[in-house]
Amino acid sequence: MIDGLIALLSGIPPVWRVFFLSMLPVAEMRVAFPLGLLWGLDMWTAFCWSIMGNFVPVIPLLLSLSWLMRRLGSFPFLAAPLNRLAVKNERNKDMVRRYGVVGLGVLVAIPLPGTGVWSGCLVAALLNIPFAPALLAITGGGLIAAAMILLAVSGVLAVAELQYGKWIAGTLLAAAIIIFLLRRRKK
Repeated sequence: MIDGLIALLSGIPPVWRVFFLSMLPVAEMRVAFPLGLLWGLDMWTAFCWSIMGNFVPVIPLLLSLSWLMRRLGSFPFLAAPLNRLAVKNERNKDMVRRYGVVGLGVLVAIPLPGTGVWSGCLVAALLNIPFAPALLAITGGGLIAAAMILLAVSGVLAVAELQYGKWIAGTLLAAAIIIFLLRRRKK
Protein backbone atom coordinates (compact mmCIF):
# COMPACT_ATOMS: atom_id res chain seq x y z
CA MET A 1 0.00 0.00 0.00
CA ILE A 2 2.71 2.50 0.97
CA ASP A 3 4.73 1.60 -2.18
CA GLY A 4 1.74 2.47 -4.36
CA LEU A 5 1.25 5.71 -2.49
CA ILE A 6 4.91 6.64 -2.86
CA ALA A 7 4.65 5.96 -6.60
CA LEU A 8 1.56 8.15 -6.74
CA LEU A 9 3.35 10.96 -4.90
CA SER A 10 6.47 10.76 -7.07
CA GLY A 11 5.29 13.56 -9.35
CA ILE A 12 5.20 16.22 -6.64
CA PRO A 13 8.07 18.00 -4.85
CA PRO A 14 9.70 16.06 -1.98
CA VAL A 15 8.58 18.48 0.74
CA TRP A 16 4.94 17.92 -0.19
CA ARG A 17 5.51 14.16 -0.41
CA VAL A 18 6.83 14.20 3.15
CA PHE A 19 3.95 16.42 4.27
CA PHE A 20 1.20 14.24 2.76
CA LEU A 21 2.82 10.94 3.74
CA SER A 22 3.16 12.06 7.37
CA MET A 23 -0.60 12.75 7.48
CA LEU A 24 -1.43 9.07 6.92
CA PRO A 25 -2.27 6.81 9.86
CA VAL A 26 0.18 4.01 9.08
CA ALA A 27 3.13 6.10 7.93
CA GLU A 28 2.98 9.26 10.02
CA MET A 29 6.32 10.97 10.61
CA ARG A 30 8.06 7.67 11.43
CA VAL A 31 8.13 6.85 7.72
CA ALA A 32 7.88 10.28 6.13
CA PHE A 33 10.91 11.81 7.83
CA PRO A 34 13.45 9.13 6.78
CA LEU A 35 11.94 9.00 3.29
CA GLY A 36 12.37 12.77 3.03
CA LEU A 37 16.08 12.27 3.65
CA LEU A 38 16.20 9.59 0.96
CA TRP A 39 14.42 11.97 -1.42
CA GLY A 40 17.23 14.50 -1.00
CA LEU A 41 15.84 16.88 1.61
CA ASP A 42 18.14 18.15 4.31
CA MET A 43 17.47 16.87 7.82
CA TRP A 44 15.69 19.92 9.23
CA THR A 45 13.48 20.45 6.21
CA ALA A 46 12.32 16.83 6.23
CA PHE A 47 11.86 16.97 10.01
CA CYS A 48 9.77 20.16 10.01
CA TRP A 49 7.56 19.11 7.11
CA SER A 50 6.94 15.70 8.65
CA ILE A 51 5.91 17.28 11.96
CA MET A 52 3.58 19.75 10.24
CA GLY A 53 1.94 17.01 8.21
CA ASN A 54 1.62 14.74 11.21
CA PHE A 55 -0.31 17.33 13.22
CA VAL A 56 -2.72 18.38 10.44
CA PRO A 57 -5.28 15.60 11.09
CA VAL A 58 -5.24 15.90 14.91
CA ILE A 59 -7.85 18.63 15.42
CA PRO A 60 -10.33 17.29 12.81
CA LEU A 61 -9.95 13.78 14.26
CA LEU A 62 -10.47 14.91 17.84
CA LEU A 63 -13.53 16.94 16.87
CA SER A 64 -15.22 14.33 14.69
CA LEU A 65 -13.97 10.82 15.47
CA SER A 66 -16.37 9.92 18.30
CA TRP A 67 -19.35 11.25 16.31
CA LEU A 68 -18.16 9.45 13.19
CA MET A 69 -17.68 6.16 15.02
CA ARG A 70 -21.20 6.37 16.50
CA ARG A 71 -22.66 7.09 13.07
CA LEU A 72 -20.72 4.39 11.27
CA GLY A 73 -21.43 1.89 14.04
CA SER A 74 -25.13 2.08 13.23
CA PHE A 75 -24.48 0.37 9.88
CA PRO A 76 -24.39 -3.42 10.39
CA PHE A 77 -21.60 -4.05 7.88
CA LEU A 78 -19.35 -1.46 9.57
CA ALA A 79 -20.11 -2.36 13.19
CA ALA A 80 -17.86 -5.45 13.20
CA PRO A 81 -14.75 -3.70 11.80
CA LEU A 82 -15.21 -0.81 14.24
CA ASN A 83 -15.52 -3.26 17.14
CA ARG A 84 -12.31 -5.00 16.01
CA LEU A 85 -10.58 -1.62 15.91
CA ALA A 86 -11.80 -0.85 19.42
CA VAL A 87 -10.66 -4.26 20.70
CA LYS A 88 -7.27 -3.83 19.02
CA ASN A 89 -6.80 -0.58 20.90
CA GLU A 90 -7.90 -2.09 24.24
CA ARG A 91 -4.31 -2.30 25.50
CA ASN A 92 -3.79 1.36 24.62
CA LYS A 93 -7.05 2.26 26.38
CA ASP A 94 -5.92 0.43 29.52
CA MET A 95 -2.74 2.50 29.70
CA VAL A 96 -4.67 5.73 29.24
CA ARG A 97 -7.27 4.69 31.83
CA ARG A 98 -4.50 3.93 34.32
CA TYR A 99 -2.39 7.05 33.78
CA GLY A 100 -4.97 9.48 32.42
CA VAL A 101 -4.00 12.18 29.98
CA VAL A 102 -0.30 11.55 30.70
CA GLY A 103 -0.83 7.98 29.49
CA LEU A 104 -2.30 9.36 26.27
CA GLY A 105 0.81 11.48 25.77
CA VAL A 106 3.04 8.47 26.43
CA LEU A 107 1.03 6.37 23.96
CA VAL A 108 1.60 8.94 21.24
CA ALA A 109 5.26 9.44 22.20
CA ILE A 110 6.24 5.81 21.64
CA PRO A 111 7.59 5.75 18.07
CA LEU A 112 6.41 2.23 17.19
CA PRO A 113 3.79 0.91 14.78
CA GLY A 114 0.30 1.10 16.26
CA THR A 115 1.02 4.25 18.24
CA GLY A 116 1.09 7.86 17.16
CA VAL A 117 -1.33 10.72 16.73
CA TRP A 118 -3.98 8.65 14.93
CA SER A 119 -4.01 6.02 17.68
CA GLY A 120 -4.01 8.75 20.29
CA CYS A 121 -7.03 10.41 18.69
CA LEU A 122 -8.82 7.06 18.47
CA VAL A 123 -8.19 6.25 22.13
CA ALA A 124 -9.23 9.77 23.14
CA ALA A 125 -12.48 9.30 21.22
CA LEU A 126 -13.10 5.84 22.68
CA LEU A 127 -12.55 7.11 26.23
CA ASN A 128 -14.39 10.43 25.70
CA ILE A 129 -11.39 12.50 26.81
CA PRO A 130 -12.19 16.23 26.54
CA PHE A 131 -10.79 18.09 23.55
CA ALA A 132 -8.26 20.42 25.23
CA PRO A 133 -6.48 17.82 27.42
CA ALA A 134 -6.44 15.34 24.54
CA LEU A 135 -4.99 17.93 22.17
CA LEU A 136 -2.25 18.88 24.64
CA ALA A 137 -1.36 15.25 25.36
CA ILE A 138 -1.31 14.24 21.69
CA THR A 139 0.70 17.31 20.67
CA GLY A 140 3.21 16.80 23.48
CA GLY A 141 3.52 13.10 22.74
CA GLY A 142 3.93 13.79 19.03
CA LEU A 143 6.74 16.26 19.70
CA ILE A 144 8.50 13.75 21.97
CA ALA A 145 8.16 11.06 19.28
CA ALA A 146 9.52 13.49 16.69
CA ALA A 147 12.54 14.24 18.89
CA MET A 148 13.21 10.52 19.39
CA ILE A 149 12.94 9.85 15.66
CA LEU A 150 15.29 12.79 14.95
CA LEU A 151 17.84 11.42 17.44
CA ALA A 152 17.57 7.91 16.02
CA VAL A 153 17.98 9.04 12.42
CA SER A 154 20.85 11.37 13.37
CA GLY A 155 22.57 8.50 15.18
CA VAL A 156 22.12 6.12 12.26
CA LEU A 157 23.50 8.73 9.85
CA ALA A 158 26.48 9.39 12.15
CA VAL A 159 27.22 5.66 12.42
CA ALA A 160 26.85 5.25 8.65
CA GLU A 161 29.63 7.80 8.11
CA LEU A 162 32.13 5.63 10.03
CA GLN A 163 34.48 3.34 8.11
CA TYR A 164 32.35 0.25 8.75
CA GLY A 165 29.26 2.22 9.67
CA LYS A 166 26.98 0.76 7.02
CA TRP A 167 27.72 -2.72 8.32
CA ILE A 168 27.10 -1.63 11.90
CA ALA A 169 23.86 0.12 11.00
CA GLY A 170 22.68 -2.88 8.98
CA THR A 171 23.46 -5.25 11.82
CA LEU A 172 21.63 -3.07 14.34
CA LEU A 173 18.63 -2.80 12.02
CA ALA A 174 18.55 -6.57 11.49
CA ALA A 175 18.79 -7.15 15.26
CA ALA A 176 15.94 -4.70 15.90
CA ILE A 177 13.74 -6.41 13.31
CA ILE A 178 14.48 -9.85 14.74
CA ILE A 179 13.71 -8.69 18.29
CA PHE A 180 10.48 -7.06 17.12
CA LEU A 181 9.37 -10.23 15.31
CA LEU A 182 10.24 -12.47 18.25
CA ARG A 183 8.33 -10.26 20.69
CA ARG A 184 5.38 -10.15 18.34
CA ARG A 185 5.36 -13.94 18.05
CA LYS A 186 5.18 -14.31 21.87
CA LYS A 187 1.98 -12.28 22.00
